[in-house]
Amino acid sequence: MDEVAHHLVEIRLPRGVWGYSETEQLGKRGGFGSVFLGRGPDGAQVAVKRLHLDAQEAAGRELRMADFLLTQAPKHVLPILDFGQDASSERYYVIMPVAEGSLLDHVESQGTLTETQAVNVLAQIATGLASVQEVVHRDLKPENVLLHEKKWKIADFGIARFVEESTSAKTLRGFLSPPYAAPEQWESKPCDHATDIYALGCIAHFLLAGAPPFGVATEGLADAHLRREPPRIGECGNRLNALVSMMLRKQQLSRPPIARVLSVLAQLADSNSNPSLDKGFKPLQEAAANAAREAAEREAVEMTLLEERNRRQILHEEAKRILKGAVDYVGNRLTEYAPNLRVVPKIRSVVFSLGNGQLEIILPTSVEPDSWEPLPTCGWDVVTVGSLEVMQLTPLQQRMGASLYYARRKHDTGYRWWEIRFEDHPLAPRTNWGPYGLNDLKEADIALAQIASSRQVQGTPLAVDDENLDDTCMRWSRWLASAQRGKLDRLE
Repeated sequence: MDEVAHHLVEIRLPRGVWGYSETEQLGKRGGFGSVFLGRGPDGAQVAVKRLHLDAQEAAGRELRMADFLLTQAPKHVLPILDFGQDASSERYYVIMPVAEGSLLDHVESQGTLTETQAVNVLAQIATGLASVQEVVHRDLKPENVLLHEKKWKIADFGIARFVEESTSAKTLRGFLSPPYAAPEQWESKPCDHATDIYALGCIAHFLLAGAPPFGVATEGLADAHLRREPPRIGECGNRLNALVSMMLRKQQLSRPPIARVLSVLAQLADSNSNPSLDKGFKPLQEAAANAAREAAEREAVEMTLLEERNRRQILHEEAKRILKGAVDYVGNRLTEYAPNLRVVPKIRSVVFSLGNGQLEIILPTSVEPDSWEPLPTCGWDVVTVGSLEVMQLTPLQQRMGASLYYARRKHDTGYRWWEIRFEDHPLAPRTNWGPYGLNDLKEADIALAQIASSRQVQGTPLAVDDENLDDTCMRWSRWLASAQRGKLDRLE
């Protein structure tokens, strides 16, 4: 290092003047910064981390965790020697001791660990998490676990939060490591200590299987962390598999706290040193592993259902808003030409009344979860259902109507409102006069698929929203006019 001393970049931080060589990078470029070999005020070698932030992005925020690590000595956490903003470059730096290597380097060069070795490493990482309760790490991964003074220690505490608070145009997801990111991070939800527990479960997979639970390929990774059950680690006992499964639960509140993780790891370490203790508990261990696996499977299904429920609820609310806007438009257009038209809002419908005729539009109700899959025969994906009904009071009271489905047809890319009129098949016993609405989606599926049955679709489905609103108004106004004249024979 002495030969290249004159090539060192000099930086001034609160605790001294440091230098580093931009040609001597330690490890790969990370999500939050790059690390270079450097020299301290006393000439000793140090690691200098240059954060990927400029002064404008950081906006004067402080790396509070670094200040804590300067004054404390938490177990299994890499100490910080200095940190802050360089006076001349205005870049942000963190100064640390030089480590012997990362957990990633160790596994890539030495291969996967035995269960005993993995338990020992996981316990050291968990101890580091437990010793720093002031902050969530948020980016725990093998690259951030470093061997220093013959102990595995966590590096980069607090940097993820610092970058998150300092970044506006970017999102934290762009900085994090997808193979180790918890479900809540993929959904941009608040992180807590359970987020680090999830990452620790991913690290366990890496130590024992050579890769995180869902691999490192970017494609499909978000879906896997959000919905898929993590695979069982083949070369791993039931008790450790059960612990890892618990740490990888989708819901934050379902993951074990760090104290419980440490307790189980301590028990595993004891049983590994005394194998005879486990013999009598083997059936129970297998049962516990099966229970953990079944719980993970249930949770993955529940997570998918919850996500689909939320998505469809948003679609349902949007459908109501669109139909309400369409109904308001229809009301305004009808009253333009029939000023004596009465508009009667009800709890779940709107009635347009004109003497002997009434047009009622029934607002949508959400479709039950067991109907969330597209209709199996016709392929329509129906989110919510409404209807319309025209009634003639005299000389013969008569009702006719149609269904309103907010749906995506089989080959469409988006959802919209469709008016569908059903009628009895000519050869079937007649139970209804004229067209009618059909809320039974099983029967509607057969009719929409044009399969011979007692019911069939009259005409073709008609879009009733957006650019079709004027056509919709004219069609419905003709029905209302027919009912007023006592000539409601058939919807045109």
